[in-house]
Amino acid sequence: MSCCPIFEREGIRVEIQAHPWDFCEESNETVDIVKSFRSENVKYVYSVPHTFFYDKGKGEVEKMLRYAGSDLSHVLIADTRNHTKHCRYIVNPPGVDAAVHQHVGVGEGDVDFDALFRTLREMKFAEQTFKVGGAPIVAASLFGYPEKMKYQAVETRELIERELLRR
Repeated sequence: MSCCPIFEREGIRVEIQAHPWDFCEESNETVDIVKSFRSENVKYVYSVPHTFFYDKGKGEVEKMLRYAGSDLSHVLIADTRNHTKHCRYIVNPPGVDAAVHQHVGVGEGDVDFDALFRTLREMKFAEQTFKVGGAPIVAASLFGYPEKMKYQAVETRELIERELLRR
């Protein structure tokens, strides 16, 4: 039985996110799953701090956002480092199955935020309204340094407002 009729009847927007070590890890394959539902009730969440995991270290933010297109309804903002570059993380013993999961302040990592915000503006992301659930969501998704949270959360919100809402 498909859940879509229930979501459609109840007016619920379900958002699916690719996530490291979950059932769907890469951006485009997750977007393909969302598109396969052919439902206005099922949309895609792009988590910026998972950028380099989503496309195996390339970090092609613009390509991933454009691929999601009108199915993109939610963006989580934080920075991260490209775990595939420069032997940044040495784990002993070699071969250990480990992940460095970072959601750090914008500017502390390797994500191309100029490309991210430019692409979202070109897509008119913040201006759209979805048939289900209304407005798109852009939110800070920081963790790892609680001592920085009181100012990084504010800085991230202000960045979102400046870049997407032109405040």
